[in-house]
Amino acid sequence: MNNRDLPKLKPWLHYSLLAVLLLTAWSVQSAPDGILTVWGISPVLLVSLIACIGMIYGEMIGGVFGLAAGLLMDVYTTPCVGFHIVVLTAVGIGCGLIIRHLFMNNLLASFTLILGVCLVYFVLYWLLFKVILGGGGGWVYLYRFSLSGAVYSAVFGGLFYPLLKWLHRYW
Repeated sequence: MNNRDLPKLKPWLHYSLLAVLLLTAWSVQSAPDGILTVWGISPVLLVSLIACIGMIYGEMIGGVFGLAAGLLMDVYTTPCVGFHIVVLTAVGIGCGLIIRHLFMNNLLASFTLILGVCLVYFVLYWLLFKVILGGGGGWVYLYRFSLSGAVYSAVFGGLFYPLLKWLHRYW
């Protein structure tokens, strides 16, 4: 008996597993000692995860999980409530629509889309919190932390995508 012969999980149990994955990624991302920090650069795991959820499960589920992830990030990280809610909801909906209408749903297209989404997220974060609101850092922050953080976050998207694809297909 292989995995294809097994019955699929009920939708509520399936979405509960996604919620546990979201909470796990959020807790690892926001751990106080910076478990995944390398040379002062930390990945934003939820951006990659929401992009993958949007690509695999569609824009509706991607938008709902993006809203939940954005709420978590806004409550616990930034002084500007609403930034992550708007951006991550748009990421979930946008990735679902892009995969449905423009790209094929394969590993190369997903990594390209995740990298683009991470770059947009980090540049928007830099513009709002470092340039417009005067958080400091300027161009050095953009080159040192934002661009490298986008690539580092996209690498985790390359790990999330096969896991979620397997979960969606066989569970």
